[in-house]
Amino acid sequence: MARSILFAVLCVLGLLPSVALAATHEVVGKSQGGKTWWEYKGMKSTPGDAGKPEGRLKVPVLIGDIVLFKVASGKHGVIFENAVPEMKSKVWEITAGADKLTEKRFKGLTDNALGTKPQAKGDILSIKVNDLKAGEKNGILFGCNPHSVGGGKVDMLGVIVLTARKRK
Repeated sequence: MARSILFAVLCVLGLLPSVALAATHEVVGKSQGGKTWWEYKGMKSTPGDAGKPEGRLKVPVLIGDIVLFKVASGKHGVIFENAVPEMKSKVWEITAGADKLTEKRFKGLTDNALGTKPQAKGDILSIKVNDLKAGEKNGILFGCNPHSVGGGKVDMLGVIVLTARKRK
């Protein structure tokens, strides 16, 4: 206990570097009036092309951050378009809801996609960003099951993009 207090006091006085904690980013699936979207900090996803990072809802992260996917209205699951190679190379890992990432073979997506079944409310799953490279083209592409499948312009697409390697 005394060490914790001493450490905290030294950090406040600037005598030790402060420990930066990972941030949690909430991406929320919503539906209303026949429209569906992902929402992040008040920004909404717009229709785009699966497999391409351009024009998607952007979720800026740092290494170590957590991205939590959840449902507020409608029925949504999350699809990671390149899950197989990204998980194999440890770009990201599931921190909660791993048992839900069971869906495969989505129309209009490659065999690298994995996703969850649609659900009506609550947390879908969360991931921790481990080794993402900077830039949209290196981002973690995600969509919605069932709203992002089928090819062409589809709803509910996003990309998790690295903004810096570590916290300042």
